[in-house]
Amino acid sequence: MLGQPRARHIHVWVVRLPTRIRVGALLRRLSRAERNLARTFISEQARIEYVASRLYVRTLASRYLGVGQREIELRKNLKGKPRLIDPRGARSYRLNISMSHCIKGVAIAFGRKVRVGVDLEMSRQPSAITAAVARSLTGVERNLTTPHQIWDCWARKEALLKGLGLGLSGLDCAPSLESQINVVKSGAVMWTVASLSLGADCSLAYAVEGIRPRIRLFTCRSYTTINRSF
Repeated sequence: MLGQPRARHIHVWVVRLPTRIRVGALLRRLSRAERNLARTFISEQARIEYVASRLYVRTLASRYLGVGQREIELRKNLKGKPRLIDPRGARSYRLNISMSHCIKGVAIAFGRKVRVGVDLEMSRQPSAITAAVARSLTGVERNLTTPHQIWDCWARKEALLKGLGLGLSGLDCAPSLESQINVVKSGAVMWTVASLSLGADCSLAYAVEGIRPRIRLFTCRSYTTINRSF
């Protein structure tokens, strides 16, 4: 039986997006505020990723917390850092999360008593986009030259900034993260930032407070396979 992550343990989930998805059916399972926001997306792909990510978060969090999905709401601060709350009393649950999504799937990290960050990126992108990302790398990071290396590094940066709750506004202050596994200091806190192997076309990275954390990676081919891990 899979329970909540223990202290200094984090669980990272990657759930693939289906090739066909009925957004209307999924919308009914979200909150009114989430449904209203979903309808503002111009891009259908962006709407699919948004709806799926909220549904996956709610499904997983409900299993970890032992509460109904309607007792969970995802709220973000101005810089995009999410937290899980009980909408009936607006109290926060003691389960930290981070999330990311791209055209291939949704990545969600859960941690208890530690801040976490996660990022999922497509590493097969048009060369102009990859070149623009490469220009954001600094110092020894610029020794990373292949598209997959560049996107791996970018994912590590985003994961750390999400964990710190800074968003991309903190990019200029981000430490060098050229290695697959990095231990860096932010203020008085040590962080571990690392890449996880996912495949040739995706870059996945996590960030977590502390040194030598325990990581469990769960990959699901579809939404319906999530419950098999519990």
